[in-house]
Amino acid sequence: MLLNITVKLLLGVILLRFGSAATAESEHSAKRGQDERFTEADSLVTTEDSPACEYAPGLSPMPHSNRSKCCNMVYRDFLMKWAYGRRYLSSFLETLRDWKCEEFHQECQKPTFAFNSFTKLMYARFCNHTLLVEKCKTQVADAALGLSNDKEISWDKAIQQLDVLQLTSVDIRNPCIQVAMYERNSGGFGHYHEVVTPLVPFCSFVWCGVDEKLVDGGGISVFSCMPKR
Repeated sequence: MLLNITVKLLLGVILLRFGSAATAESEHSAKRGQDERFTEADSLVTTEDSPACEYAPGLSPMPHSNRSKCCNMVYRDFLMKWAYGRRYLSSFLETLRDWKCEEFHQECQKPTFAFNSFTKLMYARFCNHTLLVEKCKTQVADAALGLSNDKEISWDKAIQQLDVLQLTSVDIRNPCIQVAMYERNSGGFGHYHEVVTPLVPFCSFVWCGVDEKLVDGGGISVFSCMPKR
């Protein structure tokens, strides 16, 4: 009788271990299946350096069906990192616009980062260009060739004749001139840099942008963007 009891106990232990192992394997298989589906569907937008969601002027994110996820990723990435100076408002808006993101229309209707004159004008540049021209044409023309009295000069002509290396320190601090630099044929995406400093003691919020030629020449810093009191 004692032998029978011992055998039954051993069988019970074996069955219990077998059942546990089978359950664990089943759970592992299920998780592996989920991971595989996640990889296939979402790997293209889960990493910051994903080539599928990298922006290049004139190109849409690939694959085309993944555009909404790329839009969402770019939007969330900017929300998290803008204050550290690692992201540019100009690049952010251009990406959302060219990808035809829903978030672009949301930003135009209710600008999240309209903190100062520069960011407000950068929003105007992408969302309401006519407003930018109305506010800045005279100042840009004057900085370009002293043509503020020329009523016939076009915005495009003033922009292309703007020599960034000949700008005065006053011009560089002017938000209209800063945004105009972005529109130059030799400027824009990849050739433009922004300075973002939310917290400067005894000073207002600092956010500005300049052409890369000014950066390469040195002398441009957060202090170059501070308005003189």
